[in-house]
Amino acid sequence: MGACQAKQSSDSAATCPVAHASSNDTSLFKKLGGHAAVNAVVDDFYNRIMKDPSLIPFFAGVDMASQRKKQASFMMYVFGGPDAYKGKDLYTAHKELIEKKGMKEVHFDAVAGHLKDALLGCGVSKDLTNEVLSVVATTKPIIFGKDAQKQTLFQRVGGHAAVKATVDNFYDRIMADSSLKPFFEGIDMSTQRKKQASFMMYVFGGPEQYKGKDMYTAHKDLIEKKGMTEVHFDKVAGHLQDALLSLGVQKDLVAEVIAVVATTKPLIFGKEAAPKETLFQRLGGH
Repeated sequence: MGACQAKQSSDSAATCPVAHASSNDTSLFKKLGGHAAVNAVVDDFYNRIMKDPSLIPFFAGVDMASQRKKQASFMMYVFGGPDAYKGKDLYTAHKELIEKKGMKEVHFDAVAGHLKDALLGCGVSKDLTNEVLSVVATTKPIIFGKDAQKQTLFQRVGGHAAVKATVDNFYDRIMADSSLKPFFEGIDMSTQRKKQASFMMYVFGGPEQYKGKDMYTAHKDLIEKKGMTEVHFDKVAGHLQDALLSLGVQKDLVAEVIAVVATTKPLIFGKEAAPKETLFQRLGGH
């Protein structure tokens, strides 16, 4: 039996923090009880999985301590926690299990069943357990490659948290580059980072509406008064690429991001009229 199942013991409150989360919390992460609760559920969850003969083979040779940490990090992320998930996308993470070890949807369902039992074993209400499982269910078509084309670039990169983390890393690199730093003199970098994050979320197909200037107008003074050239644009794109890779974004996805960024180059330097469709529309919208 997992540690979470000892609900009747005198120390159950410490063992199973899930049951004591406030009903006033809004995110699923908070309603479950935060970091300690998710970690407790993950431990119980894997204890159950490692006793299931139909699932044990998929974990042969896997460092389970590391696996538990990765799973907890992922759950905290998808449940609305503050942690940025830096692992592989779901399809890539499970590709070898499917192609080489024969993982099928029946195994996914068995895993989901163990998660359900772990949650209930930790004292999570049935309603909240069902809410968790409904989130988990959305990953099934992605894992088995049935929904890859329906996801926007924004979603595949990792959503709000991932874009914000990328922007922070990106600007840290830019401000350390002596050839680019002069272009940001006198600029409120906190505001700039927010604007850039909003713009990236927009062009990558996120839910935000970009309300800033068009590309040409936004960069006109930098070009005419500060001498920004296409060489600088390429350096900026290089820093973005490095930021994405350093945060664990897959190379093929990074290449897709850079390809989108490249479409803004002729707009910025006035070599192409604004397209009839926005990048958001061409990426597939919401």
